[in-house]
Amino acid sequence: MDIKRIVRLQFFILFIGLIFAAGPIAAQEAAEQEASEQQATAQVRPTWRVGISRFEGQALLPQYRRFTHQIPASLFETVRRCPVHLLSPDEQQGLREKLKENERTGLEQELHSLIEQRAAEFLDSGRGERAELAELEADIADTRAQIRRLIRSDLSEWKIETRPACILSAENDNGSLFSPPRLPLKVWTDEQEIDCLIGGRIETLDDLLYAELYVYLNDTNSSRTLYRGTFFPSEIDQFTGELTGALRSFLYGQEWSDISFEVEPSTAEITVNGSDAETDETGTLRYIAPGIHSIEVSAKGYESRAITVETRPEEREIVKISLEKANPQTWIVGSDPGGAAVFLNSLQVGITPLILKEQVAPANLLISKSGYTPRMYVMEGADRRLEAQLHPIDVNIDAVVEHSRQRFYKGLAAFLLSLPLTVVSYGLSSEYAYAYNSALTNPSAGSGELERLRARSTLWYTAYAGSMLINGILLTDTFLHMWQYIQSSQEY
Repeated sequence: MDIKRIVRLQFFILFIGLIFAAGPIAAQEAAEQEASEQQATAQVRPTWRVGISRFEGQALLPQYRRFTHQIPASLFETVRRCPVHLLSPDEQQGLREKLKENERTGLEQELHSLIEQRAAEFLDSGRGERAELAELEADIADTRAQIRRLIRSDLSEWKIETRPACILSAENDNGSLFSPPRLPLKVWTDEQEIDCLIGGRIETLDDLLYAELYVYLNDTNSSRTLYRGTFFPSEIDQFTGELTGALRSFLYGQEWSDISFEVEPSTAEITVNGSDAETDETGTLRYIAPGIHSIEVSAKGYESRAITVETRPEEREIVKISLEKANPQTWIVGSDPGGAAVFLNSLQVGITPLILKEQVAPANLLISKSGYTPRMYVMEGADRRLEAQLHPIDVNIDAVVEHSRQRFYKGLAAFLLSLPLTVVSYGLSSEYAYAYNSALTNPSAGSGELERLRARSTLWYTAYAGSMLINGILLTDTFLHMWQYIQSSQEY
C-alpha cells in the first residue's frame, strides 16, 4: 500500500511539473487580456446613499428630548433636494481601494474553491479524469495570476463616478430615523448599505442647548464634524436653518447658491442662462453656481423682461419681477340672473354686472351663483363682452336637450310633409293655366269651359301660394328649433 502511494505521489509531482511548464505563458496572456478588459470597463457607482440617525441626548430635560427627533427629521428634505454629491479626493481614493479589495476578496474565494475542488478530484483519482485535473490546475494558475496582477495594479485604473446622485435611505424616506448605531460604524453602514451616516448630539448648557452635527463616511471609514453651536429652545427654526446650510455644503461638495422667484403673473415662464428654470414648490432654483446669471421672464399677453443677477456662495437671492401687460383689454361681464360671483383665474374679482379693466387674454372666468350651475368661460383675444346664462341646479339637463332635439325633428318632419302639396298645387295650377290659354285661342271653346278652366287655375294657384307660405313658416320654425337645439347643447 505504501509503495502504491509513493508511485502515485511521484506521478502527481511529474504531472504538476508539466502543467506549470506551460501554465505561466497562458496565465500571462489571460492576465494581460483581463487587464485590458478591466481598464475598458468603468466601475460605476450611480448613487450615494445617505442615512440620518436620531441625535443622542440622554441627559436632556424631558421638554428638550423632542429635539433629538425634530432636528434630524428636519434634514430629510435637505438630502432629498440635493441632486449630486461631489466625492472628495479622499473619498475617491477610499472608494477605489474598496472596489479593489472587494475584487481581491472575490478572487481569493474563487481560488480557495478551486484548490478544494482539485484536492477532492486528486484524492478520488479512481473516478477523476486527468483532463479535469489539468483544467483545474489551469484555472488555479489563471486565478493566481489575476490576484498578482490586481495587487500590482494602480488605483487610477479604477474608473468611478465622481458625482453620484445623492439619495435618502429608504428608512428615512419613509419618515423614520435610524437609532444611533451600537456596532462599529464601518460594520453598521456596510450592513445598511449606507455611504454616509448623519448623526449628532444635544446637551444642556445653562439656559442654552449645545448641539453637534457630524457625518460618517463609509468609503474612508472616517467621521467629520460639520457644525457646532448653541441656541435657545425658542430659536430652533433659526438654528435648523444654520444646520441645513452647513449640511448642504457638505452634501453637494462644491459651491452653490439659490435664486427665489416672486413673479407676476404666476404662470410666467422663467429661463436662467438660456435654460428653463426647474424651481421647486417654493419657487426656488437650487444648487446653481455662484456668479452672474441672465434671467428672462415671459408670459403670453405680457411684455417679456430680462435681467442679470449675481449670486454669492451659500446664499439665496430673491428676484421679484412683475411683467407689464401687452395690449390690455376691458371686459364687460354680465349674467342671467345677475348678482353672480366672477372668478378670474381662481380669484374672485367681483359680482355681475362687472367691468374688468387692464385684462390680458387668454384668461379663465368662472361665473357662480347659489342655486345655479357654475359656468366656465375662456376669454380669448377678440372677446370684449360676456353674458353668462346660468341654469338652476335642479334643471334636468338631459330632458332640456332632448326636448329641443325633438322640437327640431318635428319641425323638420312638418316641413318635409308640406312639400308634396306645394309640388302638386304648382303642377295643377300650371296645367290648368295652359289649358285655359289654349281654350282662348280655340273658337269652338264655350264660355262655360273657359270659366271652369280659369276657376280651376285660380284655385290651384291659390293653393300653391298658400302651400309656399306654409313651407316658409315651417322652414323658419325648423331653423329656429335647430338653433335652439344647438344652443341648449352648448349651454348645458
